[in-house]
Amino acid sequence: MDVQKYRRRLLELDTQLSGRIARERGAAREQALSGTPGDIGDASVADESGSESFTEAEADATVLQQVKDALGRIDAGTFGQCVVDG
Repeated sequence: MDVQKYRRRLLELDTQLSGRIARERGAAREQALSGTPGDIGDASVADESGSESFTEAEADATVLQQVKDALGRIDAGTFGQCVVDG
């Protein structure tokens, strides 16, 4: 198995996901701090937009952790082995 090919791909994913998470969390924070909306409808839309950004960031964070775990298994020499029973 060409482990280095997988390492390169995982490192690319790490970079992509890290950047996307930072942007999503920044957008959610910006939305939350953008001031008082004009009416209750605006407030609802702003709240939903911020919530969606945080949800996307959390989903990406889960995948990012899986990527980091896989890179750790490559470093440990156990990549490709079942994590449950080896």
